Amino acid sequence: MKILHICTTDRGGAAAAALRLHQALLQQGADSNFLVLKQFKPEIPKSFVFRNDFFLNRINNFWNRLLKQTHWHWERYLLKGQSADYELFTSPNSWFDLSKSKIFQEADIIHLHWVSGFVDYAHFFTNCSKSVVWTLHDTNAFTGGCHYTGTCTQFETACQICPQLQGTKQPFLAKTNFQIKQKALDTVKKMAIVAPSKWLVGLSQKSLLLGRFPHFHVPYSLDLEVFKPYPQAEARQKLGLPLDKKIILFVAQDVANKRKGFHLLAEALQILQKKENIVVCTIGKKTNLEINNLIIKDLGFINSLQTMAEAYSAADVFIIPSLEDNLPNTVLESLACGTPVIGFPIGGIADMVKDSENGLLAKEVSARILAQTIEIFFEREFDKIKIRKDAQIRYAHGVQARAYLEIYEKIK
Repeated sequence: MKILHICTTDRGGAAAAALRLHQALLQQGADSNFLVLKQFKPEIPKSFVFRNDFFLNRINNFWNRLLKQTHWHWERYLLKGQSADYELFTSPNSWFDLSKSKIFQEADIIHLHWVSGFVDYAHFFTNCSKSVVWTLHDTNAFTGGCHYTGTCTQFETACQICPQLQGTKQPFLAKTNFQIKQKALDTVKKMAIVAPSKWLVGLSQKSLLLGRFPHFHVPYSLDLEVFKPYPQAEARQKLGLPLDKKIILFVAQDVANKRKGFHLLAEALQILQKKENIVVCTIGKKTNLEINNLIIKDLGFINSLQTMAEAYSAADVFIIPSLEDNLPNTVLESLACGTPVIGFPIGGIADMVKDSENGLLAKEVSARILAQTIEIFFEREFDKIKIRKDAQIRYAHGVQARAYLEIYEKIK
């Protein structure tokens, strides 16, 4: 059984999760390949870059590509004016024909991941006769374009006027995109949907676009040989962190991303009564962060997985105040390093954090309750060895790979 994973890029959180699955399957002896449009990690075994079969002398293909590329730029123009509080809004269109790829033609199972800008819904789903497994990394597969829906539930019936497109030149773009997706997905006969969090499984099952397909819940996995506990004092010295302070770690691709909730963490830390002994360590896009009367150590981007593991090990607690999230890799990584986690009871965070065992869940999404939770945390002790062992049981590569192999057998 030949498995082909398809992902727009091999960089980012969703791509990291997809690559970990690919590598886990290889470790199980499966015939797994990974196909991307944009490659940044050529060292990954059995990873390939898609090459479109377009040449200027192939008139039909050339004009088709030109038309779709022009359409894409037109959509970018229509999105001007979108509020900075929202993230990506992507189209179901692309000018790439994956069926032209030899590696695609040879595959028995097509495993989709984060495919925006790569998979053309209308062409792909209408013409693909192979069995498809789709791992959802956010909500985009079943919406008119957004990747996190917030409080909107239009995807359950049909996207119309999108609240995330207010202020743009085309608030009805979600309706158009949704109709394209619906027409394409209505032709699919054999597909399984997988989500790493119970929250995302539930949303997808309620959706008009994907609700009719069989759904499975399979959490992510990670390399437990890389993400493991390191001596805290040594990790702090290497990263230039103080040895005599309580260290709170916050990690996000973009610290200023409102969905990641740093503004709530900052407000919560202001509320704390005793904060002179606390240092906040941030990892992600560098910004000018300030919290009155608190030391902030900004480590910027870290590309080394081992250094990331050392950062988790250096911290006393990892705090993830996300307002909406799937199954963040950062929580898995922290727990694998034996570092307890504080977060809100939302999305997949509620799946991972066992309250009072490997961290604490704030009772509600607010800065005040988060501050109270932080104060409670520093009054307790957590068993880092037990946290690590629990992560090994739940998130080992083999656990995830075997679950997917069973799904492939059911769907092929």
